[in-house]
Amino acid sequence: MSPAPKTPEDKAKLIASLKDKVSPYLTDEYWTSDDYLYKWIQDRMYSVEKAEKALRKCLKWRLDNKIDGILEENFEDLHKNLVYYIDGRDNSGRVVLTIPCNLCSMKDAFEAGNKDRLMRFFRQMIEHAAAQIRSECLQNPGSPSTIACVIDFDGVDMTKSTPEGEPNQIQ
Repeated sequence: MSPAPKTPEDKAKLIASLKDKVSPYLTDEYWTSDDYLYKWIQDRMYSVEKAEKALRKCLKWRLDNKIDGILEENFEDLHKNLVYYIDGRDNSGRVVLTIPCNLCSMKDAFEAGNKDRLMRFFRQMIEHAAAQIRSECLQNPGSPSTIACVIDFDGVDMTKSTPEGEPNQIQ
């Protein structure tokens, strides 16, 4: 664990050090922002080396999974059975992502063997919320950069059993 920066200058040095190591790989303006890079440093106990390693791993995952182009993908076939809303902000200023389970059905996607497509749809859902966060943080540096996810089970019968006879559970 490295010591926390004591002055704004110390903080700026940590950010500059990380930026020097990763800036060629950052494809989004938000990712080059000091606030964003500093979060990686803070989360890794002020170790620039650990922050660099984690950020590179994240960027590799995004590249391997083609996340940067996911917002342009068409999931209209899934949207009719899977609904979500990005409904503004909560009291802490976080983006609110709401999934009303009573309006969602994954059955058709699973039965059609579209598990991979379904997972891609969920990644797009999270990326929609993340894109909103990035946009707002660029306009208002220091804005909350987290998501509050509300999974609304109102109207969902949780007492039904699965085909295997096991009770439904959240895992």
